[in-house]
Amino acid sequence: MGASMGAEETVGRPASAAGPFKRLWIFDFDGTLAPLVPDREAARLHPSCLELLRDLTAIEDQRTAILSSRQLEDLAPRVPVPGILLGGGSGVAWQTPDGRRDMPPPGGRNRLHAARARLRPLLDRVARLPGVDIEDKQWSIAIHFRAASSGARQQLEAWMAAEPTNAFRGPEVFEIPLLPEIDKAFGVKNLCRLLHVDPHQINLVYAGDDTNDLVAMRWVLEHNGTAFFVRGTCPIPGPLLVKDPASLAQCVRNLLKNSGPASSTGCQPS
Repeated sequence: MGASMGAEETVGRPASAAGPFKRLWIFDFDGTLAPLVPDREAARLHPSCLELLRDLTAIEDQRTAILSSRQLEDLAPRVPVPGILLGGGSGVAWQTPDGRRDMPPPGGRNRLHAARARLRPLLDRVARLPGVDIEDKQWSIAIHFRAASSGARQQLEAWMAAEPTNAFRGPEVFEIPLLPEIDKAFGVKNLCRLLHVDPHQINLVYAGDDTNDLVAMRWVLEHNGTAFFVRGTCPIPGPLLVKDPASLAQCVRNLLKNSGPASSTGCQPS
């Protein structure tokens, strides 16, 4: 792997889901389809989102994907939905509906090792903060602080502000990409190339809840797509706002039917 990982290097055989279709749905997992929980190992799809995914994958002219920073091995068992595309590591790796995995070449291991070495002094300090948990996701490092005290949070915020990590901020977590080119916009582009589709020729829809998702949302909006931001206020213009996974499921159904304004089911413009 060279200075950057182009999608050409990550895309192998065409996905079995490739073919003519009108809309590509892409959802983040944690906080978007699955409610946030204190124990990340307990994260599960909200029942209304599980039902939605099953309905979407049954529509012939639609394709549905989940794009997460979790590794594929972690994500796949949480999504018991036949016919869905799964992206792990922010879209570095993809699993197609027939179970085949499109994985990156091994050449990036040296870069990953070097990136971890650069982060080691910071992570050693962070690990000593009470209530802070460090998760290695192979392509990124997540620093969870849901259980941290206010003092530990303040110290973590100060350290993260002082370090050039380009971390993404999510609810109760900092996510540090180990390679600067890997984010969810990269993942969306990689998926489009995997499916052999021109993003200008289909309707892209993206839903997420953190700053890594915002990078993908900007790209989708630039290609005349639709974006949903789950929770609070969105720091960029354009996405529709929903309060939680259940509200997202209802708004998506409203969009799918093309009946009534988005705001009628809880969606508001940012």
